[in-house]
Amino acid sequence: MALNNSIYTFEIDSANLISAVSDNWDAFALQNAGEEACAGRVLGRPWWDFVSGEEVRMLYVGLLQKVRRSRRSLGFPFRCDGPSVRRFMTMTIVPLPDDAILFRSELVREEPRNPVSLLSREAPRGRSTLRLCGWCGLIELGQAWLDVDAAVRALRLFEVDAMPLLSHGICPACEEQFFR
Repeated sequence: MALNNSIYTFEIDSANLISAVSDNWDAFALQNAGEEACAGRVLGRPWWDFVSGEEVRMLYVGLLQKVRRSRRSLGFPFRCDGPSVRRFMTMTIVPLPDDAILFRSELVREEPRNPVSLLSREAPRGRSTLRLCGWCGLIELGQAWLDVDAAVRALRLFEVDAMPLLSHGICPACEEQFFR
């Protein structure tokens, strides 16, 4: 389902507490993370509570430092997929007065796909873990990073009763993009 307004924003203050969200925030939250990500539950909380994976957190620490020091905006593409949709988005991190930061995410395009249980919040989970790139959505399998659909086929996840847990990291291609 495409959303009417494809730009979603939130602000953090100098202590990295979420201080504001856009009017359409809850609609997007309900499509993705669920009620626990709605405005009433995120405002006033540390932004870091919602950033999964130590590698992803460390990358954001560096990005926030760069934006705050340079007082210049920084933008990059990322993926925000759901069980039945691929979302291609861009994020711009904008410096505000008093070291506050605005995060502006814009939906570039959506592609429907057959539902993928691996990405469903309702899917039963086992004990094994897969690492998902926090930017491009690829899944790490040994030395390779594969699209979610290819990883599901390779791991034969359509045959299992419980999906692996997902952790977040950064694939080598995205890491290179951010650190060059």
